[in-house]
Amino acid sequence: LAVCGILSGCRSENGKPNNQDGNTPGELGESGAPLATLTSALAATENLEADEAAPLWNKLSEQRPNDPSVALNTALNAVLRVDALTDKATDSVKSAEEKKAARTELPQAISTARDAAARYAEISGDEVTKLWLASRIDAHEATLLGTTIGRSLRRDLMLRIVKAIEGPIGEDPRAII
Repeated sequence: LAVCGILSGCRSENGKPNNQDGNTPGELGESGAPLATLTSALAATENLEADEAAPLWNKLSEQRPNDPSVALNTALNAVLRVDALTDKATDSVKSAEEKKAARTELPQAISTARDAAARYAEISGDEVTKLWLASRIDAHEATLLGTTIGRSLRRDLMLRIVKAIEGPIGEDPRAII
């Protein structure tokens, strides 16, 4: 059993370093990415500043390509960006130009978010969180389409979630999300 974290590295139960990536505890990759990058990325993500956080998470992802916590935060930030763009695209108070600009950015943002969620699942093996992230993305996509198509997509989404919960994912305690 090992406890892993981006700042502390991995340690076995007896507290000795157990890093799979060869870094000493506390290092952020071979280039020793500054703690400031991580702090800035976390702060921007927590403040829902997805556009500002994205390049920081991308930099950390390049430095620590197999770190599940970096992959998860990259995926969460990408989904937050889709959230923000969807809000702009559907906000009745926004101007037509603002809505159009958001809709123009959404296809790439959705693709990026899906890729990030898949990458996280690949690294971590966490299919529950991948399903949760993918469901959020799909729900936003359904919001952007017409009423009839959107309703159909939301129904398909709910059926996929129910099927997943009835399957092996439902046995995972994290399935509550």
